[in-house]
Amino acid sequence: MSHQPGNEDCDFRDFQTKEFIGRNPLVADLVATLIDPAADQQRKRSVILSAPAKRGKTWTLRRVEEVLYSHGNIAPCFYTGDDFQNQSAPAFPILSFDLLCPLWKKVHQLVPNLPWPKTILPQDTTEEQHQKLLAYLRGFPLAHLLEAIHTRTNNDHPDLLIVLILDGMDEIATDILHAFEREFVAPLFRHKRVRLLASRRIVNPSQSWSEFRPKLQTRHQDLEGFDSSREQIKRLLKNHGVSTNCAHFQAQMKTKYSWSNPGANHFLVRCASRHGGILEKACIEGCIRCLIQASRPLDPARLSLSDDDVILYIGLMVKQFSAIEKLGAARPDLNAIFGGVSDDQRDEFLNHFQERGIGYFGDQNNFIIHSDFVELFLELQKR
Repeated sequence: MSHQPGNEDCDFRDFQTKEFIGRNPLVADLVATLIDPAADQQRKRSVILSAPAKRGKTWTLRRVEEVLYSHGNIAPCFYTGDDFQNQSAPAFPILSFDLLCPLWKKVHQLVPNLPWPKTILPQDTTEEQHQKLLAYLRGFPLAHLLEAIHTRTNNDHPDLLIVLILDGMDEIATDILHAFEREFVAPLFRHKRVRLLASRRIVNPSQSWSEFRPKLQTRHQDLEGFDSSREQIKRLLKNHGVSTNCAHFQAQMKTKYSWSNPGANHFLVRCASRHGGILEKACIEGCIRCLIQASRPLDPARLSLSDDDVILYIGLMVKQFSAIEKLGAARPDLNAIFGGVSDDQRDEFLNHFQERGIGYFGDQNNFIIHSDFVELFLELQKR
C-alpha cells in the first residue's frame, strides 16, 4: 500500500461535539447511570466504554460531560491520554497535583469554601491561574487535598456529584495508569458521591481499573456502531463542499459497507472532497492507515511491526477467515499467516494487533478483528 496520509488527515479534532448526532439513548443511559442516587448500592458508580478507533468514544464522552454540566449540582472533570504523556511512574504523586488543578477549579465553582489562593486575580489568564493554583496545592500533602474535597463538599454541598472522565485509558502506559488510580482515583472514589467514566480501545485487563472499589463498581460497555450515518454524511458532504448527494456517495462502495464508524466516515468524505467527490482507492487505504495507528508508543521490547506489515497480515486474516469479526479465527490456525511461527511468536503478533486496537483475544482460544477494520479491508480487496 503506497498511500501515506499526513498527520492532518488523521486529525479528527475538528469533529466537534457541537455537531454531535445520534446515540442520544446511550448518552441518556450513561448520564442516568452516573447520577443515580442508588449507584453505590447497585455497584455501578463506574463505567468503561470500549470501542475501536474513531468509533466516537471521545465524541460520546464530551456529550455526556455537556449534559452533566447542565444539571448544576455535578462537577465533571475531563482528562485525556495527553495529560499523562511523557511521564513515568515515579512522577506520582507529583503529576497528581497537575491533574488535581482542573478538578479543584470545578469543585470550587460550586463549593466556594474550598481553599483558594489569594494570589489568583480575576484578570489572570487560564495558564496563570493554573500555575498559581498548582504552586498553592503543592504546599500540602496530596492525601490532605483529596480529603479536603470530600470534607468541604460534604459540609457545604452534600448533594454535589464529582464525575472523573478519562478518555483513552489505552493511551496511558500501564504503570502510569495504575499509579494514577492508586494515588488519585482510589482515594477520591472511597466517597460514594464520586463517579468514574472512562473509555478505551483495547479490550485488555491492564487497561482497566484494578483497585478494589473501582474494579468492584465498574460496568463494562461496548460502544456499538454508529446509528445516524446518513445524517452525519449529509452534514460532512455539505461542510466539505462536495456536491454529490448522500445516496450517490455511499453507493460508491463496492461492498455492503455499514458506515458505522463516524471517524472513518469523516476521513472518507474529507478524502473524497479532494478528488471531486470520488472515493478513490487511496481514500480506503488512507483510512485504514489512520485507524491502525497505536494510541500510544508501544513497548519497544515487544514485537515491532511497521504499518505495512500490519496491513499485510490483517489483510490475509480477513481474506482467509470470512467471519473473523463475529466468530474470530482459531489461534492455532493463524500460525501459518505469520510464516509458520511458534504459538508464542504468533501470540506476540496478536498482542501487537490488540495494542493497536485492531482486535482482541476471544474466550474460545480465538482472535477477533473489529468489524470496522474488516469492512474496510474487504472494500480494499474489491478495488
